[in-house]
Amino acid sequence: MEAGSDAGYRAVISGLLGELRMETDPSAARRLRDRLIEEEDRFAASSERLDIADGLIDEVKRNIESQELLISGLSQQGANTLPHQRLLENFKNLLANFEARRSKMAENLWSAKLHRDVSP
Repeated sequence: MEAGSDAGYRAVISGLLGELRMETDPSAARRLRDRLIEEEDRFAASSERLDIADGLIDEVKRNIESQELLISGLSQQGANTLPHQRLLENFKNLLANFEARRSKMAENLWSAKLHRDVSP
């Protein structure tokens, strides 16, 4: 779905550019330019938020991998791993929350884009 939202925004921007190239009425051209700027700003801001969320998700995944390695090593040494397992569970819960939030952001972005496309 995320790739679809990027493609959808690019299609909207491309369509507006096409209309702008053909528009001869100055007031209509101004409205198209304003809408084009608005769409480009939305696309940039939304893409940036998704990129930030992706970075956080990747970081938490790395933390999970490190914690699993630590637990494995400590377990082989016969050490108490309970506090480390609790931290691992916290990381996994955080990952699930980040992934759900990112998915919701992408869904909201796509819904807003669809709503703008069908609005007069």
